[in-house]
Amino acid sequence: MKSSVPGTAFLILVCCLAMIAASGCAPLHRATSPHMPDFEEAQQVEIGGNAGTEGVHGKLGFAITDDYFALAGISYLHSERTEELQPTRHRTLEIAGGRQWKVDGLPPELFPPETTVQVLGGLVHGRSEAETRSPLSEQQRRGHLSGEYYKPYVQLNAIRPWIFGDVGAITRLSVVQFDEIQNLSNPEETIRNPSTPAFVEVVAVQRFSLADFRVELQMGYSAPIVGTPDFDSEFIHMSAGVTYRFSL
Repeated sequence: MKSSVPGTAFLILVCCLAMIAASGCAPLHRATSPHMPDFEEAQQVEIGGNAGTEGVHGKLGFAITDDYFALAGISYLHSERTEELQPTRHRTLEIAGGRQWKVDGLPPELFPPETTVQVLGGLVHGRSEAETRSPLSEQQRRGHLSGEYYKPYVQLNAIRPWIFGDVGAITRLSVVQFDEIQNLSNPEETIRNPSTPAFVEVVAVQRFSLADFRVELQMGYSAPIVGTPDFDSEFIHMSAGVTYRFSL
């Protein structure tokens, strides 16, 4: 418990640094705020929203039973053209389902009895447009790029309570498949058959609770682990948001 407050200050500091680092980027693929629902019983609904490096993100969750739940999300980002960069647009739709357990029988120093583990599977469908200026490999093309992609994923959440709410760790494994990456500034350099890299995302979450309201901070890192992407990807994810839970 004593380390939670310093941990919060550290998370806020890292988020500020990440915002500065990400301010000059225009990646074609952006990580979205992963869901870490907070259900206590069946027939509960959770609604909320986050704002951060992905733009704005709305989310909805429903507890089908005490153990099983369904989730949906939508995100949108639009930045106007400047003297240095073309307009940036990024929007996604997401659906997912999962199950949760209370931990029992594992080492208590790592997983105290009140820890909740959640396993999710989901799909993100995104459309993105951005000017790429910092390619990760020589095969990538610089220019004003646009594309539509699908991103299936599996995700593991570990949540433990603390005095003001709870803290959590999220690990997501996904693959990102663009149908085509169009180079709007040079059509001859359009990528017709993009690679399908696998990504890992690791996210730290801290939530502050007041009755059924939650204030949430997220800070995460995303990187390809298999394959070489034919697109720029945002490697730092940061957002803050609010959720509300109620029973039907």
